[in-house]
Amino acid sequence: MNIDSTKFKNALVTIVKKVRQMEEDLLAQQIFLDSLRQLGIGDDIDSRLAMVKGSSAVQQALVQKYDEPLEKVLSTIDDIELDQQLTEFLEKWNPKDGPAN
Repeated sequence: MNIDSTKFKNALVTIVKKVRQMEEDLLAQQIFLDSLRQLGIGDDIDSRLAMVKGSSAVQQALVQKYDEPLEKVLSTIDDIELDQQLTEFLEKWNPKDGPAN
């Protein structure tokens, strides 16, 4: 599969920016929750977060948002590579010493 370096770089920049933004949000939330713990507010924050994180609603949302699209993209990439391999084979195939296709 041929990769357009400009598109790949743009995609990589977009991914890194999104991950950075998510980490910034996560760090801010962690600091906020730590400050609540230090104030003695919401002693059960960790258990509540764990409960919500493990809930079927959260897991289903994550599967739909990340797992399913990722599988689709990976499958598409496999299909593209297979198509390219088949095309290359057919272009070079020389049945019974005849002309190439």
